[in-house]
Amino acid sequence: MALLAGFGSGYLKGQQQKLENERQAKKDEQDQKLFDIRMEEAVAARDERQRERDYRDANAAALSAGKQDTGYQVTDAAGSNAFTKDADAAGVMADMAATKNDGVQNNAATRVSTGRSGATMNGTVAGNKVFADPAQAQQFAGTQTMSDYAKLKARQDVADQFGKMDISDDIRAKLLKLESEGAFKAYSLAQSGDYDGAAKVYQETGQNRLPEGAKFVGNEVEDPTTKIKRNVISLMGKDGKPIIADVDQALRTYLTPSERYTLESNDRKTAVAEQAVAVKEKADENRYLSTMAAIAARNGAGASNGMANGPSLKDRRDYLSDFSLSLPDPKAAATPEEAQAISAGNQRVLAQADAVFSINAELGNILTAPQAAAAMRLAQDPANIRRVRDNNTGIVYEMVQVNGKPVVVAAGKMKPKEKEKPSAPSVATTPNPKATMSDTVAKTYPHAGYETVQGAIDGAKRGDKNAIAYVKMIQDSGLPIQQREQIKNILSGK
Repeated sequence: MALLAGFGSGYLKGQQQKLENERQAKKDEQDQKLFDIRMEEAVAARDERQRERDYRDANAAALSAGKQDTGYQVTDAAGSNAFTKDADAAGVMADMAATKNDGVQNNAATRVSTGRSGATMNGTVAGNKVFADPAQAQQFAGTQTMSDYAKLKARQDVADQFGKMDISDDIRAKLLKLESEGAFKAYSLAQSGDYDGAAKVYQETGQNRLPEGAKFVGNEVEDPTTKIKRNVISLMGKDGKPIIADVDQALRTYLTPSERYTLESNDRKTAVAEQAVAVKEKADENRYLSTMAAIAARNGAGASNGMANGPSLKDRRDYLSDFSLSLPDPKAAATPEEAQAISAGNQRVLAQADAVFSINAELGNILTAPQAAAAMRLAQDPANIRRVRDNNTGIVYEMVQVNGKPVVVAAGKMKPKEKEKPSAPSVATTPNPKATMSDTVAKTYPHAGYETVQGAIDGAKRGDKNAIAYVKMIQDSGLPIQQREQIKNILSGK
């Protein structure tokens, strides 16, 4: 019994030990698996940290163009060379090179980074150029600056290389925005006439946009439908052929379909409105001309009594008085000479204002002083002047639009060119019929010794030879009918 009990107890202990061993073996296996997983995670984390460091270094290398590092360059006769910023390291490299090659040199040098050059096992490294002369290094570094677009493009390339597609997509959107903004800014500069500035902005906000020798130019083109002229900006190549014929149209590719539709719809509305304005202006001018002959004939019939059917002398005086209020006051001058110059200038402007008033009154258009002043200001820019010819009289009227109404600023007959005749001494040459009224008054009248045409006519009546020669020259230069009649009587001896 005791023996059997002993065998039984031993058997149970053996079974328990066997179960314990199996349990421990499974636990050890699980622990090993957990350990291996943790090790893999640790290695992956370490690799990821290294990858992030490589990515950061790659971005720094990509944007390092122009960076200068001082150090040492080790070279030998075999053509090897190495750069290091550490003097001790340079000495070690020189000793190593001397064991196999001759002509080893260890010299101070400056390394200039040229930006991203390509990938290595550890990411992207900067291309560089080493100079023995610091001045040359400084000059070269100044040529390696990167535009905002170039920096973004370099960062995008690095992000693509490291598989960071979310960052790459974000940068791509910024590139497109910068590219479109640069194109629109370049177009705006070109429209203002700054073609060099436009080319600089356009090149710096895109990738290799301008071939060598390419430039922006502007040409005035007439729309075949509306007949309205607009300044078309083109990008021309070195050979004179257009790379982009119409930058305005090309820029619309940056817009969304709905934005393009809205813009083109507005273009059509603007063209229709401009055409309507042009038609109205032409109709106004035609109506204006249609009454000229009748009004001129009516005024001419009473010319001997002054402007019988026009404004009175009081109206004219009141007009000139109102106009003079806007002129500089000679009393405010600092010196007598300045006061004299202001006074003379005011007389010339008043003479011009008088001429503008008279010629418009002759045509039935009674001006106020502000209207005449506005017309005279507009007439200073030739782009504002429209020329209309009366086929019945041959007179060409120069007109400007003041608040939508035509105002004549000068008039003259279109005569065939004649051979120049010698003029009397100290007498001004015949004014150009196409010259503006300001040119006629300011440049011609003083040469005869008179401030106004009427003053010259009065002098001719008194027998002044210079005045007689002068009024003879200006008799066909678009003067009011009354003055032309006075000159005609003087020259005919009446």
